[in-house]
Amino acid sequence: MTYRVVFVDDYIDGGFDELLHEEGVLDAVPVELAELAVLATDIFGEETHAIALDYQLDENLGVLKPEQGFKASSLAQKLRDQAIERPEHDAPIVLFSALDKVLNLFSPDKTAHDLFDRVYTKDTINNDVEGVRSEILDLCSAYEALRPQSGAFDLNSIMNAGERDAEALDIQALRIQLKDAKAPHIAARVILKEVVLQSGLLLDQADVFARLGVSVDNETAILSKLNEAELAYRGLFSTAWPRWWAHRLDEWMKDIFAARATGLKAADRAKLLNERFGLNLAAAKSPWTGSDDALIAVSCASCSRGTEQVHSVALFVPTLPKYLNRPRICWDCIATDKVESSDGKMVFDDNDLDLVAEIKLMKRP
Repeated sequence: MTYRVVFVDDYIDGGFDELLHEEGVLDAVPVELAELAVLATDIFGEETHAIALDYQLDENLGVLKPEQGFKASSLAQKLRDQAIERPEHDAPIVLFSALDKVLNLFSPDKTAHDLFDRVYTKDTINNDVEGVRSEILDLCSAYEALRPQSGAFDLNSIMNAGERDAEALDIQALRIQLKDAKAPHIAARVILKEVVLQSGLLLDQADVFARLGVSVDNETAILSKLNEAELAYRGLFSTAWPRWWAHRLDEWMKDIFAARATGLKAADRAKLLNERFGLNLAAAKSPWTGSDDALIAVSCASCSRGTEQVHSVALFVPTLPKYLNRPRICWDCIATDKVESSDGKMVFDDNDLDLVAEIKLMKRP
């Protein structure tokens, strides 16, 4: 299927439609600016599978009068309102901009973030065209699956879950949110932003490697073993964002390690995995001590390396559902100021600020 993605940019020759276009897969269609209500009506419908908006739509107004200018968020809100009324034509909306600050303006803790499925800087698109295209295509595919379910979104169906997942998915908060969802974009937001892009029910590759006690620099051969054991998540958004079921991985590791995985040293876990599967996995080393005898348990939210609970600090998250894991930062990223805090997403709890200050002055073992 070829997905038709409408690009709205006040500079019609911006070039990102051509960059992301792929014959027979993604048909990128540039659209000229028009009055807000007219434009929203023109691009909303069964022929549109996704909508990409430039953040600054009010710089080059063309035939529009100054008072008719608007930002991408205004158009997105209009489109979302139309989707509530006609959910059968709902489509993903992505934001792109030359300004890095949009990543902060539309960070997950901001209400305006709900208007957009994804936010990209133009540098990101230029540097990772394939990755961005893959995400947009996955969004299109997900909405295609969600539109027929409008008004009756089922968590098990959406996540392609089986009987073995019933207990893990017995989550009242998710059920209520899906029950109250009035359109596909609301259900999509719940699944993508509160499940797939979080650590908890599902784990990304860095999470998986941390639990296995192996280095993030290893080849992905071990992942094929996990997939053979049917640990991979195959529900919505699993193509662009590969994930593995946390509870399935825990069950699998019990058989491999005959003990709680994170209670074993990383070196011991790597050795057991190598012996079982004939691999040559390197054990994860503590980012702080450099030892592979560490009890690696979680991945650092800054550098993605596995780290110990004792040598990491939890980030402040205003509201964290029970089914999610609180993100942590390893001491090494704190001591070397590698913490990626420019977008404002990584904030330490006030109660840990004294510890963070101490870490910056500590001598390593």
